Formats: sequence, structure tokens, C-alpha cells
Amino acid sequence: MYIKTLPLDDNHWSTQWVPISYSLKPYAVSKSCTFLYHISNIEEVNAICRAYYISPTVIELGDIWLNEQYRGKYIPNKPTVKYSHEFMTKVITKIWHLYPTVKTITLRVASDNIPAIKLYKSMHFTFPTSKASPNTPHSKNTHSKNTHSNNTTFLTMIRHKHHNTN
Repeated sequence: MYIKTLPLDDNHWSTQWVPISYSLKPYAVSKSCTFLYHISNIEEVNAICRAYYISPTVIELGDIWLNEQYRGKYIPNKPTVKYSHEFMTKVITKIWHLYPTVKTITLRVASDNIPAIKLYKSMHFTFPTSKASPNTPHSKNTHSKNTHSNNTTFLTMIRHKHHNTN
């Protein structure tokens, strides 16, 4: 299993398919990246995740995708670890390494995506319950649900650096 990191530059960036919520400033685009996960074949991308640079202390994950054939499945040589958990562990580890000043990782998840919510909770992501921290992106509306144009409700989840194992 291998994770490749690509910069978000003119060759790896399209504002046409990046969610409108990520209205990044030009300097933030160059500090953001895409993680590609290869399970057995380096030519085949099995999972994708983008790390959007929000500030020196905050990265927001987005565009998280895992190939359907690996969803809910355990890794054969690690029978207690699912591919999704392995991928997200590698992504989080890379973020702490690539962005040493980052203290918080956020993401948004569809409220009806129960498997993803369970995965993120198992990785120490939580839902904001009190007044948002000044270091938290979207701090003005952390308590509210963010609704996409197709009426899907998205919830914000947060993970702080002190949970940097797994």
C-alpha cells in the first residue's frame, strides 16, 4: 500500500469540480495537496483525499473517496484493520508531517453517511459542541448544518493534533 502526494497546481486543480465551500486564496492553493492511495497496483488509484490549506493551523479534508470494492473490507494481512481506516491513518500522518504548524484537521460529512461518520469518530474526529475556537475554519457556523445545493446536509467534524496516534 502506497500513498502519493500531489500538489494542487495548475496541473492538479480545477475550480469546476472543487466544492464551492473551498474558496481558497491563491497562496492556499499552492499549500494544499491531493493524496492518492494505491493498494496493489501503482497505476490504479484506490482512494483520494484532498488536504485544503485553510490557515497555518488548520487543514480541511475534502473530496474523500474510496473505491467501492474496498469499502467496509478488511486488509487481508491485517484482519482487524479496514482499508478506509488504513487510508485515513496514512492521510492524517502525512498531514502532521507536511504541515508541522497545523493543530486542527476538519472535514465535512453527509449526515446520512453513517459508515463515514463511524470511521471519523474512530479516528478521534468529533462534532463541535461548544463555541467554536478561533482556529477552527467556519467558526461562524460550526453549530449549523451546511446544506449542499442538492439538499444533502453536511456536518462539520474536527480533530485536534493531540490525537496524533491513528
